[in-house]
Amino acid sequence: MTQVVRSARAVTIGDELLTGKVRDRNSFELARTLRRLGISLDGIEIVPDRTIEIRRAVERAVERADVVFTSGGVGPTHDDVTMLGVAEALGRPLAPHPGMLELFSTHYGASFSESHQRLSLLPEGATLLVTPGLLWPVIVVGPVWLLPGVPEFYLKKLEAVAAHLRGPSPFFTQSLHINADELTIKDELDRVVLAHPEVMIGSYPRFKHPVYKTRITVDSRDETLLERAFTDLKSALEPYVVEYDESSDSLV
Repeated sequence: MTQVVRSARAVTIGDELLTGKVRDRNSFELARTLRRLGISLDGIEIVPDRTIEIRRAVERAVERADVVFTSGGVGPTHDDVTMLGVAEALGRPLAPHPGMLELFSTHYGASFSESHQRLSLLPEGATLLVTPGLLWPVIVVGPVWLLPGVPEFYLKKLEAVAAHLRGPSPFFTQSLHINADELTIKDELDRVVLAHPEVMIGSYPRFKHPVYKTRITVDSRDETLLERAFTDLKSALEPYVVEYDESSDSLV
């Protein structure tokens, strides 16, 4: 059954992110996936591998969004403390999960160890969602989805997210490419923004692009309101508008 949710927040966990040892690819992929599903990603917080920091971040996120996605800290080593942090944030004890115990014992057989038993400790009431192509399921505890930190596994887990969640309505987006810098178009752009408060208008400069200098996007859940704002924007900036196929542009 698909759950309808409007908003989400992400808690990304790992000392390696805060020390610059690893790029945060997961947040980017989450943002793209949720946008496609019509779910608004309202914030991302990166915290270290410390239980108290994870607990506080999850508490804040749960208060502000319908669902929360954590990334990282679910492995077997000393710095994998996300389960405990989430359990404390939700006021639930950690307990052996029968489904996880069965998965580990079946997969590892005679080599099943205390380390595997430790990994079966989940916040009480956790649900396991099967992920196609992966042995280990997605763990969901109330509004919190616990995802791995390894990007290859994270992407696979996002497939389960897409299968179980969707927004109340899709987002519609249009882009305008402008051969002028932001200072040149600021006054006209401000006028359009004030005239259409019900849509989201973003301005993104490109300093070395061969075709355009500014990309402006218009986003809304209401396609009619979007078209109205986009038409006004295009008319206001007509002298600077250039035709460009942005499908070849890098998103980074």
